[in-house]
Amino acid sequence: MPQEPSRHSLKPMRGLTVLTGLLIVFLGSHSLLGNNSDEAATPITQLDIPLTITQPGRYVVTEHLSMAGGVAISIRADDVHLNLNGFSLSGPLRSADQCLTGHLGFGILVAAPLDDPLEGVHITNGSVQGFSEGITLSSVKVGRLSGLTVTATCFSGIRLGSATDFDVSSNNVSSNFGWSVLLVRADHNRLKRNIVNGNAVLSPEDGDYDYAGYLLIS
Repeated sequence: MPQEPSRHSLKPMRGLTVLTGLLIVFLGSHSLLGNNSDEAATPITQLDIPLTITQPGRYVVTEHLSMAGGVAISIRADDVHLNLNGFSLSGPLRSADQCLTGHLGFGILVAAPLDDPLEGVHITNGSVQGFSEGITLSSVKVGRLSGLTVTATCFSGIRLGSATDFDVSSNNVSSNFGWSVLLVRADHNRLKRNIVNGNAVLSPEDGDYDYAGYLLIS
């Protein structure tokens, strides 16, 4: 007749069960908490363009985007993290001559009243091309522009107007028909490891080009 397990022999198994349960709870909690990645970000597709972001949060582009004119993506909220996710945002510009025919819009515009600036805007990881202005910040403080390629713009690739405490790093702002990076009354910004090759400003007077990199207007 089989013997009933003793009280002593049950203790290790009970302890193991408790430990296993705790491990499962811990792993489950770690999965639910996540790691601040873009898994919980709001996706952006071509159907969303033109897009105005009015709420804080993380946004991630999930396909190549295009816009025929106007403002493709407008940011009007604090604490926005926009990840282009390796995709491109393209405007209507196809040749330098189009720069003389009118304004061809903004790729990304971040703007607020001067007396109530936005704060904590981060734009990363992708390309913007074919607009009059690629990425323009106006009355914004504390943020980051990184891992961006901005090309084939008429007036400026990246423009910081009344923008402060921005990290502008590891970007390629080249082959534009205007200034690569334009700073207008922009203080305490950090520009580092950016590539600014082959930018030229077209002069309407003589139709000639002058090479242009950074321009600071205080």
